[in-house]
Amino acid sequence: MTEYLKAASRGKKDKLKIMDKDRQQVWFVLAKLQMGGIERNRLKLINQCLQWGINVHLILLECKGELLQDIPPQVPVTCLGQPYKFAFPLRLAKLIRSQPPACIISAFDDVNLMVMVARALARSSTPVLLSNHNTFAVVISEAKELEKTKYFVLKHTLPWAFRRARSVVAVSNGVADDLSHSLCIPRESIEVIYNPVIDSGFHDRTCLPATHTVSKQTVLFVGRLVSQKDIPNLLAACVILKQRRHLDVLIAGDGPERPMIETQIKAMGLAQSVRLVGMVQNPLPLMAGSGVLVLPSRFEGLGNVLIEAMACGIQVVSTNCPHGPAEILEDGRYGQLVPVGNPEALAAAIEQSLNGEFWVEPDILQARAAEFSVEKATRRYLELAGYDMDSLPPSRQATPQTHQPFTF
Repeated sequence: MTEYLKAASRGKKDKLKIMDKDRQQVWFVLAKLQMGGIERNRLKLINQCLQWGINVHLILLECKGELLQDIPPQVPVTCLGQPYKFAFPLRLAKLIRSQPPACIISAFDDVNLMVMVARALARSSTPVLLSNHNTFAVVISEAKELEKTKYFVLKHTLPWAFRRARSVVAVSNGVADDLSHSLCIPRESIEVIYNPVIDSGFHDRTCLPATHTVSKQTVLFVGRLVSQKDIPNLLAACVILKQRRHLDVLIAGDGPERPMIETQIKAMGLAQSVRLVGMVQNPLPLMAGSGVLVLPSRFEGLGNVLIEAMACGIQVVSTNCPHGPAEILEDGRYGQLVPVGNPEALAAAIEQSLNGEFWVEPDILQARAAEFSVEKATRRYLELAGYDMDSLPPSRQATPQTHQPFTF
């Protein structure tokens, strides 16, 4: 425990040192930029840094993903995992030695480990913040084949990485508790920073035209079509609801389970009631026009989509899965929570929201969502990295420039 607390205390000692470097670049390190919650959150942090006049550099393992086009034009991007991913730590170590950053903020378990290996190889004291976004115990229990081997290695090596990081960050108290228990690290060494969800452009994106027709009787799901989200649970609830009322369900998202879900929709007689529309770049207008957003997940890190829906002023229903939804909804104060894998309870909660039997005023939902702001999260990350936030200039809009070239 002493090692962790010493690492945490280094932040205060190094604050002035970082500010004396004239705000060197903050490096954000990710595997790639696919259409996922973690990736979108990172882009929001990057934009907020730019508004504060902080230089940013984006480091990717792979130059892939639908969100590459959303990288701010003035942010340099370096891809270090091609052609051989195993060489990523060596290439990153070389970059750290040649262009020492002010701090590094990384995400994903395997990337976190590689970043700390790279820093060790570089013999650098650069502050590193390792963020964790999911329930480690559930992820490792559901890993298959090669994934099991990977997580076996991670379980025994991540504690080494965490001891050497400036800070270990979890996106919810539940994730922090799980991380502490799963990896046998002190809970007090883990900081909780909720995801950066609501930014200055949120309202404007909400007011754009919706890509699909919705109404206040529409049941909406937004997210990746993966096992974690448990879409079969939602479809089973739809079968129950269809027997009692006219049903309009819109599923916005894509992923490996899409073919299976399409088959299930037909087999369950839901083809006229459930629309599977694929990935939607901006789902906020759909949220604003729908009646209720449903999150039927088996586990979450936080549950950004609940926050976005609340900010749009619509009712939300979620499973009470580990770990984020109960924290967002304050144990049911801001939306209904139902047991995981219980379609009967899910159907009943959806119907109560559509009928107005369970109702939270939109302004109350929006006030709660505002607590998950991008500015608040970014400020906390930079404070942990050693930045003196009082010395930063007021936020400003980033000046458009020609995009920096991708380097390899």
